[in-house]
Amino acid sequence: MKKMFLIAGIVLLSMISELSAQKYAVHFTDKSNSPYSIDEPLEFLSQRALDRRAKFNIAVTEEDFPVNPEYLNEIQGLGAQLLFSSRWLNCALVIANDNVINAIEQLPFVEKTVYVAPETVVAKATENSSVSLNKPHEPQLETARSIVAAESTDYGYATTQIQQLNGIALHDLGFKGEGILIAILDAGFEGVDEMDVFEPLFSSNRVLMAKDFVVPNGDVYAERTSTHGTAVLSCIGSYIPGLMVGTAPEASFCLFRTEQDPGENLIECYNWVIGAEAADSIGADIINSSLGYNTFDDPSMDYTYDQMDGMTAISSIGATKLIQRGVPCVISAGNSNGSSWPWVGTPSDVPEALTIGAVDEDGNIASFSSIGPNGAGFQKPDVVAMGVSAAIAFPDNNIYAGSGTSFSSPILCGMTACLMQAFPEKTSAEIKEKINSSATQWNQPDIYYGYGIPDFLAAYQSLVCIEECKVIASCNVFPNPTTEECRITASEKIASITVFDMLGKQILTQNVDNTETALYCKHFSDGIYLLKITLNNGKTEFAKIVKQ
Repeated sequence: MKKMFLIAGIVLLSMISELSAQKYAVHFTDKSNSPYSIDEPLEFLSQRALDRRAKFNIAVTEEDFPVNPEYLNEIQGLGAQLLFSSRWLNCALVIANDNVINAIEQLPFVEKTVYVAPETVVAKATENSSVSLNKPHEPQLETARSIVAAESTDYGYATTQIQQLNGIALHDLGFKGEGILIAILDAGFEGVDEMDVFEPLFSSNRVLMAKDFVVPNGDVYAERTSTHGTAVLSCIGSYIPGLMVGTAPEASFCLFRTEQDPGENLIECYNWVIGAEAADSIGADIINSSLGYNTFDDPSMDYTYDQMDGMTAISSIGATKLIQRGVPCVISAGNSNGSSWPWVGTPSDVPEALTIGAVDEDGNIASFSSIGPNGAGFQKPDVVAMGVSAAIAFPDNNIYAGSGTSFSSPILCGMTACLMQAFPEKTSAEIKEKINSSATQWNQPDIYYGYGIPDFLAAYQSLVCIEECKVIASCNVFPNPTTEECRITASEKIASITVFDMLGKQILTQNVDNTETALYCKHFSDGIYLLKITLNNGKTEFAKIVKQ
């Protein structure tokens, strides 16, 4: 009898296992007979999103259509519980048992099904989600004030992290992120709606959307979601002068939960893409994602290093499509250096993404900061920012010191938003190139620092020159760059030369009355300068010089 009971028990367990529900991605073959039309894009994209696409001459295509609702209805009719759907991947995330999945796989419009997570996820946290927290030391305000103009905002505990990027100067020019919509894809935003440092965001209605893409109709602010996104947001959007001010305190935000913490499952990569689609559709200008994936709790889901090529992983596909639609992606490099997987993961492997490593306040690379290149040999990381003992805010209304590329990424993302505010017509690629080329080792990037620590005032100055300087047909300036002097020649007599710095301050005016003259630059500070060259015939030309 005991043996028969044991056999019966095994059969019963087998039946339960066969019928147990799991989470799957159901990929569809096409978007045929879609009720959506390219001629009526407001059915699935906001006007703000369409304006962005028009500005950068980006077409709306069938790929932007939502999943055919008839397909969703049919799989639900077979017993699948619909979670979310992805228009770019043309798939649906569902909960279904084996029998239902088998039936779904027989449908003519289903390409494949992919197991992405158990129904209930309870698993260990991974290295990439770890955060080191301590109460911070007092901010070095006296050091900051010796460098920054007296009228500047008191950034409190966040002074060092913005100062390292020369970002305060950009704020002093009036660029603090106003009008820029930043989408943050993260693990949760516990307490954000009640915290003092975010009060200006809510009083001025600058949180435009908060949505949970892990739990349908979930509350991203709820207890026990995660404080990770809370800390990330504080690096950008906090504002209490004297305590903590973020790098884009006047920006607007969308807060999207795509990560279920703890644990790592492939579904989170799908969630990430769905969050990216939401960012695109609402009209976000830029995203920050302090999330990264390479290995999972179930080894069958793992990626290989070769697959970190920017094209293979699910979230990398989503990041690429978002960038193609005019939205820069600022993504943390990861915290896995020193482990068996020291490299960047997905989606930080995307070549066009701005991938951010971490340094300390002295500019030394963090031991945990993931390294490059990506799996196809592309340069990663791109640049670095402060991610060791960075100032972050938590729901208890205290400021802590947090370590991780999770924080270097939003610190830099906020400054990128400010640069975008200054130059709204510049493309994602142009903004990225100027940030990279402003960095400390632009000419010698490596697998640790990338191009180094950016200088956002220098990036701004470089973009100003592009806007204001014309190609000079009648004047020649050489050598350029210069260390001591340059010579200026023209086909007509030069009446005068006026030199301005990139803040518009006049440095000197030099009368000439000749077709050639020398401009002595030895006493100039290193940087970019604008020359206004007035000819005797009344014509005015502009040029830039770089003093180094």
